[in-house]
Amino acid sequence: MVSFFDEVEKHFGKRCLYDALDLTKEADSKQIKRAYHKYSLLCHPDRSTDEKRDSDKEKFQILSKIHSVLSDKKKRAVYDDTGELAEEDDILTQDKDWDAYWRLLFKKVSKKDIEQFESEYRHSERETEDLKKCYMEFEGNMEKMLDNIMCSTIEDETRFADIINKWIADGEVPEFEAFTKESKSTKKKRRKQAKKEEAEATELAKELGLGDEDKDLKNMILARREDRAKAADNFFANLEEKYAKKEKAKSGGKRKRK
Repeated sequence: MVSFFDEVEKHFGKRCLYDALDLTKEADSKQIKRAYHKYSLLCHPDRSTDEKRDSDKEKFQILSKIHSVLSDKKKRAVYDDTGELAEEDDILTQDKDWDAYWRLLFKKVSKKDIEQFESEYRHSERETEDLKKCYMEFEGNMEKMLDNIMCSTIEDETRFADIINKWIADGEVPEFEAFTKESKSTKKKRRKQAKKEEAEATELAKELGLGDEDKDLKNMILARREDRAKAADNFFANLEEKYAKKEKAKSGGKRKRK
């Protein structure tokens, strides 16, 4: 009989539930939820092709079961101590609506919400900090900077370059050859690729109906390139943080004096 861990290995290449989500045993609940969200966007049945629909459905169910274990303190404690699951735990075999489970966890974010977030982030102090961090991390590689800075497009290249040149002149950052000696042909190639991606994104947006004002989180992220997964993850993590603070503020009231 195929076990749950056999299924995990089949779809993720690993038997450890933490490894399957690229997490460590020390991951907190937010990190677990975020990892579940990120990987679910790659196999959610709503975005599957006909030839992958069955396999994606299976993978999505296994992924959801992994999250149901790691997000439950008692189940996680048993797994952490024994490497197994509680014998009486029927969550792994019961017929559950995992799509409904997913939708309960992730709040709908509208196009307007994302546009507002982008307007607040772009040209902000936080964006500047991220630019400097990426410049240092990728040693001046502009393509990687554009791939990893939230909300950035090819149109930001000149603006970013001006900021970095000022930092170099002021001695705030070192000169990296990848930035200071980048060839014109490389820049031209990057712009050509960006136009191609923009056309593909426009076509995908039409297929997904992103012109509507009430599309949910999973559809929004699909418009981004797969190799920008890290940037997209950070983007939506920031949105989650923003809305979590709003909800907390709304629900909070005056504390009663003891």
